[in-house]
This record gives sequence, C-alpha cells and structure tokens, in this order.
Amino acid sequence: MRELAKIKKEREAEEQVHKAKANKMDERARRDEVAKGNPLLMGDESDLSLKRKWDDDTVFKNQARTAPKMKQRYINDSVRSDFHKKFLNKYVWVDGVAH
Repeated sequence: MRELAKIKKEREAEEQVHKAKANKMDERARRDEVAKGNPLLMGDESDLSLKRKWDDDTVFKNQARTAPKMKQRYINDSVRSDFHKKFLNKYVWVDGVAH
C-alpha cells in the first residue's frame, strides 16, 4: 500500500510539473501573439501604415445607395397603373416566367 501511495504521489508530482510547463508555454505563446499582433509594440518602425482596400480611392463607391427611387405616378386607369403592372409582374406567371 505504501508503494502504491508513493507511485500515486510521484505521478501527481510529474503531472503538476507537466501542467506548469504547459501553462508557461501557453503564457509565452500568448504574450508573443499579443506582441506580434500590435504593430506599435514591434521594433520595426518602417511599416506603420494601415492597409487599404483597392477601391478606397475610387469616386464611384456606394452608388446604389444614393440612386434616386422612381416615384409612383398616378394614372386614373386601374389596368395601366404602376401598382397593377408591378402586381402582374410579381404574381402572374405565363409559361413559367413572370411577366
């Protein structure tokens, strides 16, 4: 029994040493990752500019947002009104194609 208890204690001690080494390595890896992730903490002063997308300097960005919407006009004929045309295009199917 004493020998079994002694073996258990040795295994626990080895396991604690192994856990301590693993924690130390994890801490070191985390510290290195934090240091490499922040360009201000790196010793290299040459590349501190932000990366830009290729279309940042274009004139034609976000054109779809500002495109004017077509106003609905009033027509006193229920068959030719904009609502009726839109309804037919949306819900009436002829030959498998919406018209």
